[in-house]
Amino acid sequence: MRVSEFDDLTTKREVEIIKIKDNLTSLENDFVAVEKPFTIFVNDIEIATLMISPDFLYELTVGFLISEGIINTIDEIIDIKIYERTLEARATTYEDKTLKQSLLNKRLISSGCGNAPIFHNVIDSIKSKKINNDFSIKASDIFLLMDKFNKSSKLFVETGGVHSAGLANAQDILYFYEDIGRHNAIDKVLGRADLDKVDYSDKILLTSGRISHELIAKTSKRAIPVVVSHSAPTSYAIELAKALNITLIGFSRGKRLNVYTNFDKIS
Repeated sequence: MRVSEFDDLTTKREVEIIKIKDNLTSLENDFVAVEKPFTIFVNDIEIATLMISPDFLYELTVGFLISEGIINTIDEIIDIKIYERTLEARATTYEDKTLKQSLLNKRLISSGCGNAPIFHNVIDSIKSKKINNDFSIKASDIFLLMDKFNKSSKLFVETGGVHSAGLANAQDILYFYEDIGRHNAIDKVLGRADLDKVDYSDKILLTSGRISHELIAKTSKRAIPVVVSHSAPTSYAIELAKALNITLIGFSRGKRLNVYTNFDKIS
């Protein structure tokens, strides 16, 4: 549910700058990415405040709650109200007596962008179910997907200050979102796909940002078999991807890429 009262939810803002190039100085206008705090409540319990690009708040809420293990599926949600004026989401779920305890057991790790708090229990991720999937893809298909991915980044072109994420099959990008935080962009994509009850077994998660263990945890919760990034993975992300049978690809730029796990799944 979206409440009618709303704030200015633009994702870019024009500012005045002094530009210096070589020996020339000029007064110009430029666009910057908007950053705002967004607070999520579940059953009147404050879960987190994320620093976000203020759009697609419903998708972000759903994606975040599932990614961080607050709920397991969208079927656990009774209602979500988005208050755009105060930038709050208030989710009501079926009664879970373990909710408060599960939150107490989680550690807060802020390796995300935009100071967004990321709830993550490393042991939970290690115990994630190993993906039993023989999905494979051609490197040439990944090159085409990443070319489309890069051309979709309109807000980045305008501001230079956001990350992008997408969900694709072998032929095309199905969902694409941008945000100041790489985790937020991914949660928006996954939240929309969760709402649409997408079959993830033949899907590929695309991201512009660093591949950390938190991203692999989000991926494993949906059993997505392949993760591709324009950037680099961390060592623990590689270890976790190996353990969970996720094909991990980094530095996908132009006609080159690095495959870090499941070498036989890329031809």
